[in-house]
Amino acid sequence: MSVSAKNPISRAKSHSRPFWTIRGQLSRKAYFFFAALGMIAPFAAWWWLATSGVMDKVFMPSPMDVLIRVYHWYEDDDLLGDAWISIYRVTVGFLLSPVRLPPAAAYHQKAD
Repeated sequence: MSVSAKNPISRAKSHSRPFWTIRGQLSRKAYFFFAALGMIAPFAAWWWLATSGVMDKVFMPSPMDVLIRVYHWYEDDDLLGDAWISIYRVTVGFLLSPVRLPPAAAYHQKAD
């Protein structure tokens, strides 16, 4: 009989999969744990920094202060209109860039 057959603890360790392996598979439970941690940890750190007094409220407002401000922008300051104007300007600039590029490239070739 081998040593691992006599000792059930060493046999269980030899067949168990390590938790952290490169390019390994995560169990469904571990996947959801890390996904939730990735969503909750940044907000928890933000909330702690904002409420602990470590940073000035001007530079690190709390998540609730940010939500309240976004609500006021939406209700009072036409947030959606401003967002639409920004999206429109970026899209038009992107679409016009091929029209502008050939003359600029020709000019730079003549200058050299």
